[in-house]
Amino acid sequence: MYRVNRTINLAEEKTTEKALQIAFENTCQEMGIELADFSVYPNTDVTPNRYDFLIEPLHEIKKFDTEALKKSIFKNLCKANPVYFDCYDDHWLDKPEVWFQYAVC
Repeated sequence: MYRVNRTINLAEEKTTEKALQIAFENTCQEMGIELADFSVYPNTDVTPNRYDFLIEPLHEIKKFDTEALKKSIFKNLCKANPVYFDCYDDHWLDKPEVWFQYAVC
């Protein structure tokens, strides 16, 4: 439920910032997203808890397969931290959610 030493820990999965970065970079490469930045919010307002990815693409995306993006993030997150999958499989964590945000100029 907190972020200490660059680690998110909602269900004893202890996902490091580096694991999140690797998972998301792999996802962007698979999905063809040019990324400006992203952040992750450990959402404890839902049950089971989940990671909410806030994505800032370099360019506005008008049409996109959000479900495919969520599946890719989940797959890559499980690769980057296998304990995350164990916690999902035990129903302690839900699959991640994705939100797009754009810089206001």
